[in-house]
Amino acid sequence: MKIKIILLCFGTLMFQNGYAQKKTEKSIYTSSSINFYPELKSYSFLNTIELSQDRLILNFLTANSGNFVIDTTLSRNVKNENINKFPSQIFNLGTSVRISKDHTTFHEISLSRFSRSKSSNENTYLVLDSLEDTRIISIGYEQKSFIMSLRYEYGKMFGYKKNNFRFGLSGFFEPTFYTYKREVTSSREYPIKATIFSFSVGIVPMASFKLSKRVFLDLKIMPRILLGEYSNVTVNNPTLSPDDQKGGRELDFPEIDVAGAIQIRYLLKENKKRRK
Repeated sequence: MKIKIILLCFGTLMFQNGYAQKKTEKSIYTSSSINFYPELKSYSFLNTIELSQDRLILNFLTANSGNFVIDTTLSRNVKNENINKFPSQIFNLGTSVRISKDHTTFHEISLSRFSRSKSSNENTYLVLDSLEDTRIISIGYEQKSFIMSLRYEYGKMFGYKKNNFRFGLSGFFEPTFYTYKREVTSSREYPIKATIFSFSVGIVPMASFKLSKRVFLDLKIMPRILLGEYSNVTVNNPTLSPDDQKGGRELDFPEIDVAGAIQIRYLLKENKKRRK
């Protein structure tokens, strides 16, 4: 009985030792990519203006009579919508790190968007006050924007790792941060500031081509569903009420769009199974 117990313990120890000696294969990849994203949604500023207009209506009682009826005023509410379209960085350079188990399942973290843009526009008008006097009116603005997105993927590659072509599928979560600022050079326009956070999820079907032993070309299509969007968009227009100075847009859930990426992936480090 004692011998059986000793043999059982010894066998258990040998099995655990052999299992521990087998290292799980993990490979590390780095990549550079060109990412495509659709344009940002437009925000609008809504306000209602009450117009009062004097109106004179003459209703002659008879053909030869000078008597008439006067209707003095006409009031009505007019809704005004000012739509602001933000500059979008449609094509972006990105980078990522992938950790793969057995060249099959993987975790990937990508800096999918990180860019700044700056532009300006100015129009000059010549206004004739009289035959001799003229005025020059300049209308323009300077705008700056910044966008950053991080994407986390968990997925699986199908096919043997030595194949020249493999297909993959992953799910992802992607938060995005966007800021915008517009400064104006004319009293006829008003400054705008915007800060927008959004969160999207989706799936990534991908095709991977083996260019060499360590270099791969990946093509990704990314249908995305908007989970939520939190924004603070304001126009500094003193003629509007504080509520009317806030911009917004209607969220029609589920909002779906499609992004894409062309990625060059490089095998940085490969750990092979080995025994101590």
